[in-house]
Parts: sequence; structure tokens; C-alpha cells
Amino acid sequence: MKNIAVVIGGSSGIGNSIIEKLLNKDYSIHQISRHHSLNPRVKNHICDVINDENLKKIIVEIGKEEGQIDVLVYSAGCSMAIPLEYTKKNEYRYLFDVNFFGIVESIKSVLPIMKSKKKGRIIIISSLGSNIPIAYDTFYSSSKAAIDNLVFNANLECNKDNIFITSVLPGGTRTAFTYKRKINNSHAGEYQNLGAAVKCLEKMEQKGMRPEKVAKVVIRQIHKDKPKILIVVGLKNKIYYLLSRIIPKKWLFKIVKKTYQLD
Repeated sequence: MKNIAVVIGGSSGIGNSIIEKLLNKDYSIHQISRHHSLNPRVKNHICDVINDENLKKIIVEIGKEEGQIDVLVYSAGCSMAIPLEYTKKNEYRYLFDVNFFGIVESIKSVLPIMKSKKKGRIIIISSLGSNIPIAYDTFYSSSKAAIDNLVFNANLECNKDNIFITSVLPGGTRTAFTYKRKINNSHAGEYQNLGAAVKCLEKMEQKGMRPEKVAKVVIRQIHKDKPKILIVVGLKNKIYYLLSRIIPKKWLFKIVKKTYQLD
């Protein structure tokens, strides 16, 4: 019997690379997002992750159809570069619905299915931005920090049923995500360094790792008996992550300001 994987946000980028590697491992894949995966071996379910009821219904129906869900991957996400004071409530609520609350609802929906089989692997794509803030992308970094804390606490409840949840932290990754970021330059006169900060971020992403590298790390964690709670992808990013945890916050603050040309 094939293992069953549900990938949320797998139509492109990191999620798509994960699907390709799971297919190579002979998984049966269900993909949930607003867009179809173009791979003919994937079963697509069209859904905006902010629609809680529809998302839950799809996951439950997959569980009934297949009799199991062995792996859940959440790779959906959004980003925006907007000064904090000019961010509208509907904008930051939408970002958190996609980046955080969609994860909560997905985990809640899949847990009863995994618990019935006493096994499961859940992978959440977080970001190095959860620990190293991104200039003018306040809510993105905040949502990723929330993910890492959610994963830590959820494992306390789930490990007894052989269900392990892993937060995967890539650094800059070369995907179309860079060009989907919502940017508000209407206050450029007041925030003259916003444009430079966005360009720095775009450069870091497009000169970063390939999504296939992230996917390899994900596959390794899926097949471990006891996956890590949190894993950073790439040696350089691991060094950055470690430094962000041990150096004084005022030093980290200065480094981030210099990186995004905010001085």
C-alpha cells in the first residue's frame, strides 16, 4: 500500500519540489491550493487556505477516501513589504490566515486521521525570518516566529501517538515567491529606504538556495523515526541562526539594519 501525502501549497516553489521528491519515493499525492499542480500524477483540490471549513472538509475527505494520511506538508505562504503604520487590518489578517492559522486548521483536521493509525509526519515550511527579522515585512517574520512556537508546543501533545511535527527554516530560496510579495511604496517619501530594503531581500532570495535543497531536507525528516522539531537548511543559514540565538539583541538589530541599508 502506498503512503499518502497531502501537500498544501504545492503548485509551485518549495511545495512543488517536495511533491516531485515524494513521487520519486512512490507516494500518492493530494495537493491543496488555489492553483493546480501540473504534474498528472497529483490529485488536485482547489481551495484557498483561509477558507477554514473548505480546507477541513477536503482533508477529512482525503482521509476517508484513502483510509490514511501519512504525511502533511504545509508550504503555503505570503509576504508583504509595507511600513507597519500603514498596514491595513485586512492585509495583516490575511497574511496570518495564510501563514499561521491555515496551519492550525490543517493540523487540527489531520490529527484524528493520523492518531487512528498511531503514526504521522507533519512538515511546516517556516523561515529563517522567524529569528532574523526582515525589514518592512514585520508580519511575515512574526507569523513565522509563531509557527516555530506552535510546532514546539504541538509536539508535546502529539509525540505519544508517533506523530511528529517539524518546522523547516530555509533562508533565501530561488522561487517565484519573490515576485508575488505585496509591496506598498505609496509612502516612499516618508520611508525612503523601503525600496532599497526590498531589493536587498529580493537579491538574497534569488541568490539563495534552490527549492530542491529544501525538499531534500524535508524528505529526510519525513523518513526519520524521530524527526527534529526545528531544522535550518544550509550550513551558512545554520551559522546565522546560531548567531541570532546567542548574540545580544542590540547586535542583531544593528546587523539587520546594515543588511537592509537602513542606516
